[in-house]
Amino acid sequence: MSEKEIPSGQIEISIRIESNPKKGGKYIWYYNGLSSSSFSIRVPPDVGYIKFTLDDATQSRFVFRSPDITQFEGYTDLAADYTDSCVTVTDNQANQNYATVGEILLNAEAVVNGVGTGQLISSDPEFTNTGGEFCPS
Repeated sequence: MSEKEIPSGQIEISIRIESNPKKGGKYIWYYNGLSSSSFSIRVPPDVGYIKFTLDDATQSRFVFRSPDITQFEGYTDLAADYTDSCVTVTDNQANQNYATVGEILLNAEAVVNGVGTGQLISSDPEFTNTGGEFCPS
């Protein structure tokens, strides 16, 4: 996927990770303040970048690690780069007709005493990218 093929538009999704003591310390991932058992992202054709960024409170406790991307058969739309506080998924928008092209599983590690990292955790849910050429009315 060459850089020329990727549309220039982007959306940004803020991530907050919190421990839930009522669920045995399992982590809850919030996306722009929302949490759910599954999310599906549909972006317009001019969007080529989906940026997941850790919010300020989460940046002091977690760092991103390489995300897992599962491309569905016949699709090669998605790729990702990451830093400690940002995962950028690129989408070349080759998909059409609202086809589900893949799943994105974000991964983060807990920061231990401000130095080094600890346990690796993964997002729940996975994101699916359904794409599309236009927004449904």
